[in-house]
Amino acid sequence: MIKVKSITFKTIKSDYARGTADIDTGEIFIDKRLKGHELLEILIHEVLHVQNPTWSEAKIIGHSQELSGILWQQNFRKVDL
Repeated sequence: MIKVKSITFKTIKSDYARGTADIDTGEIFIDKRLKGHELLEILIHEVLHVQNPTWSEAKIIGHSQELSGILWQQNFRKVDL
């Protein structure tokens, strides 16, 4: 399994993408404007891309929605201290 090497938050100028993953380097880029549940879902989504490069986009979406939903229901939140 490929490991995530870095996660960088930056503005992603795209009408469609809210995050990207480079499966060759393990680098993940997440749009810094994301908040709440959407941030959690996209972070999980991009990690799954790195760890499972052969999975279809539909499979990645299904797993990221399920995992983020479970974690959100259990009150996992990002807190800036």
